[in-house]
Amino acid sequence: MEVKSFVAVFMFCILCICLAYKDPFLTYPTNIESIKKHLKMDRPTIAILSLAIAGKKIIKEIPAAENCSYIAASFVRFVETAGGRAVILKDNFKEEKVDAILKSVNGAILPGGDADLVDGGYDKIATKIYNYAIQQKRKGIIWPVLGINRGAERLASITANKDVSLPTDSMNLSLPLHFAPGAKKSRLMKHAAPGIWKTLAERPMAMNVHQKGVPKEIFTNSTELANFYRIISTNKDRNGTVFVSSFEARHYPIYCLQWQPEKISFVWNPVLAVDHSPDAIRVAQYIANFFMVQARQNGQRFKTRQEEEANLIFHRNPVYIGHIVESPYEQIYLFKNANGTDFGEDDPERFP
Repeated sequence: MEVKSFVAVFMFCILCICLAYKDPFLTYPTNIESIKKHLKMDRPTIAILSLAIAGKKIIKEIPAAENCSYIAASFVRFVETAGGRAVILKDNFKEEKVDAILKSVNGAILPGGDADLVDGGYDKIATKIYNYAIQQKRKGIIWPVLGINRGAERLASITANKDVSLPTDSMNLSLPLHFAPGAKKSRLMKHAAPGIWKTLAERPMAMNVHQKGVPKEIFTNSTELANFYRIISTNKDRNGTVFVSSFEARHYPIYCLQWQPEKISFVWNPVLAVDHSPDAIRVAQYIANFFMVQARQNGQRFKTRQEEEANLIFHRNPVYIGHIVESPYEQIYLFKNANGTDFGEDDPERFP
């Protein structure tokens, strides 16, 4: 009788596991059904911070881009593919404007690029975003931040209160992730389907396009970083330097990726080592879905439809730069940092 009871319980457990993982490439967290009761927003908006144009080739091909900041269209599409809408957060917005946007959106993305991010408008606003996410979580509100590439480096440096990034030979380098022991406890990965884990661990599909990174040695030897963040994965650059490639705040919805999932689906320059396979696409979609599920758990919104419309990126037209050799983007949205009308602005009298 005891054997039959054990077998029945065992078979029930197997059935539950099979039902939970019936799709090994599920692009939502496997606990999505239990999360649904916590969702408060079905029209989420995500602020994307612009950064200065630094690429000489872009300026040579598009001279008017000099002294501009930009948002890569791939980040906008990344948000949209998971059911969100992108809000413009220029790196030269005044403090009052930044505060108003942060209180109205459901999360923020800090992208990376070639520009020096230290001591500029990007760094100041990134610090505000970081502090706002922490303040909201202390109130019981989940307001997520996703730092990608240099954005991840800046979040680590903000925590350490100093620049912790060092040169790495990791430009145009796709790698499988080396998962840390803490990965299974991480919010980012613990509910990922088996196929997502397998692809990230075995395929060289995590696209790295960075000249700097945060070495694991610096990360683990820093009390501030080790206490605040959980390492999810590491990688080695071409010289064997081990850098932290994925990490998240232990107690706050702050997520950091040195690699760039948005390029998998939306960047097509053939000179870049981007994996566009179906498995890689599923991974990129999982990261986007995970982030947007986090963002949907707060109910922040703009006060009026008109205010929302004025801040969305829909009324801008991106500029094509995919023809530029080694361009890491297909399209970018350009914004004048000096006086003047932004590129692709429908109505400068109406929009910021």
